[in-house]
Amino acid sequence: MVYFSIFYLSAQDSIVIYFDFNRASINKTAEIELNKINKSIVEITGIYGYTDPKGSIVYNKNLALSRINSACNYLNIDNPIENNSAAIGEEFNFSTDDNKNRKVIIITAAKKQENINLDEQLNKAKIGDKIILKSLNFEPNLDILLPESLPILDELFSQMSNNKKLKIEIQGNICCAIHDSSNLSTDRAMRVYEFLTSKGISANRMTFIGFGVTNPIHKIPELNERERIANRRVEIKIISN
Repeated sequence: MVYFSIFYLSAQDSIVIYFDFNRASINKTAEIELNKINKSIVEITGIYGYTDPKGSIVYNKNLALSRINSACNYLNIDNPIENNSAAIGEEFNFSTDDNKNRKVIIITAAKKQENINLDEQLNKAKIGDKIILKSLNFEPNLDILLPESLPILDELFSQMSNNKKLKIEIQGNICCAIHDSSNLSTDRAMRVYEFLTSKGISANRMTFIGFGVTNPIHKIPELNERERIANRRVEIKIISN
């Protein structure tokens, strides 16, 4: 038997989701992991499917491909890897614990940062997309906006004024903690909401929510300041555009 491995890709990040026995449908636990993928920040470079060793090699290849397709459909993408390479099935050095073999591994890489204006991002955005409000900064451990945040907030206000169909959910996230004991992520999202309402944007076009540390881009505890900066962010999710 020939064994395949993709773990030479360790320089990239990966997300692993697990499947129930002989099933290819996405379960609730897998949904939570898939929802952590922020496609505005990372690109998916490959999705690989695995099975436990029960059943024939051909059957497990097809099951692995079905699991890949389920992940692709959930993420609304095509797999960058061709089927023959992506569907590993049982042809790898599988674990003695079959629960760990029934999986899909999603390889991601950080997107190159582009200097795209907020208006360009909003014009391209579809319902459900998320956009990070770059240069939106707060005083450390507080919900007080720093002066350099005003240009991006003014730009968001301008776009919402010009596009009356635009409705958003403002999402706050923090870093560097086990939990958001002071509800700082919600308070920061609310500051953006209050700024926009104070400028005349109707409250029924916006909601706000704080995710604390439950929706990090990088695993907590972060390894460096780059990861901490990425995790402590405010995003807007497009509800209507």
